[in-house]
Amino acid sequence: MSARRKTPHGKCFGEKNGVGFGGHDKNMINIVRPHTKKELEGVAKLNYLVDIDTMSHFWTESYTRYYIEHGLQDAEKAAFSFSDHILAAEDDETVVGMVVFCEAYANFDGERLVPNSGMINNVYVLPEYRSKGIGSKLLDRALNCLKQYEAITLYVYEENMAAIEFYLHYGFRFDGVSYIDGAAYKGQFLRMVIYP
Repeated sequence: MSARRKTPHGKCFGEKNGVGFGGHDKNMINIVRPHTKKELEGVAKLNYLVDIDTMSHFWTESYTRYYIEHGLQDAEKAAFSFSDHILAAEDDETVVGMVVFCEAYANFDGERLVPNSGMINNVYVLPEYRSKGIGSKLLDRALNCLKQYEAITLYVYEENMAAIEFYLHYGFRFDGVSYIDGAAYKGQFLRMVIYP
């Protein structure tokens, strides 16, 4: 992300104590808009850890070396710069999931944008918190934040089958647009779109 994005309007953020879901109070996960230094650092750490866990086997060797050395600092810069576009899932004040969303922007030169569209950038959940509905809750809230748009887009790596299945379940469909980030990835990213 290189430019400041418009913040979507509407009631999509929980209060600081969040909107809990889950079984008992001790297992309560809260969805919050991260705003403290600790929360934003938690978002950055989550971003870094999930990238290493989930995406690193898709990276080029040179990007892997770069990310291991600089990825956490890059994630911190992004979290602090785009905090108004992030929802975080917290378990006892530890960030365990996040979603990043904004008004759609071009990911590559010459990209044809879907008119009047919002965009999901990432949905990340720590491995030990997956399959508990956290990613779904985050995506639901982000889609609610983007409801003023006629369409919502996202890009998914072509070999990330778990993410593809997750988005297909929500009704996202491939629209035939793709791009290759040859500096970092071995393959291509495919655009998916939903018209809510």
